[in-house]
Amino acid sequence: MKLFTLKETRIWGLASIIVILLAIIGTMLWQKYSDENVIAKLHGSKKITREITSPGGFGKWRGKMGFTPEQETALKELRDDFRDVSENIFKSLRANQEQIFEEMEKDDPDIKKLNHLADETGQLYARMRKETIQHMLAIKAVTTPEQYEKMAEMMQQWMFPRQIEHGRHRQYRQQRTGAGDDCD
Repeated sequence: MKLFTLKETRIWGLASIIVILLAIIGTMLWQKYSDENVIAKLHGSKKITREITSPGGFGKWRGKMGFTPEQETALKELRDDFRDVSENIFKSLRANQEQIFEEMEKDDPDIKKLNHLADETGQLYARMRKETIQHMLAIKAVTTPEQYEKMAEMMQQWMFPRQIEHGRHRQYRQQRTGAGDDCD
């Protein structure tokens, strides 16, 4: 029993190859043009792009926090401003790291240059930490104490899941808040 003729087999084979090639070309084009700027142009706004390209995040917390519309607007602006600042710092860190690797690859690396680059790296990390602190203080000013506390707990769970499981942050929290002092 013959299911397909030779001609039908060739047509199906050719059609299958065409479909596979189209899928490959589509994937290649998506990879090439899927950066944030292109997606932003498609959706008309960088803020929309960030919501689309980062599932979870603020959108995930929004429902749990009970933010007012004014708080949501202010928090989105703070988040976008912080993201712009942090992206610039991370770009500088990457460029700095590339310079370190390039210098290290030389037969006779310049130790003064490497030390200078290491100092710059430390300054960039310090700047990032300071920007993060300013960002968190700005968030604290926008949210209620209860919202901020809940958000801080959620961030700890997200950032330090293993430490929380083992109680490392719980000990710090008890020392900071005085909780657990009555266990004598």
